[in-house]
Amino acid sequence: SLYWVNTGDPVGGAWLNLARAAEELGDRTRAAKAFARAHQLLSADPKYGEFAQQALDGSRRVAATRQQDR
Repeated sequence: SLYWVNTGDPVGGAWLNLARAAEELGDRTRAAKAFARAHQLLSADPKYGEFAQQALDGSRRVAATRQQDR
């Protein structure tokens, strides 16, 4: 699913939601920052490893897109 529904870690999940929403809206700067923060928070707990990876992938995707726009 696109948005975080696991309430076990609402802070990292909220950042992941913000990142995904910002990316959908084309706000790559905000998306990049939010993906980075989500990864930082989610990677601290192994049980959120899949979501931490999604945040890292999103961060890389947004960074690549931003490079293309320069």
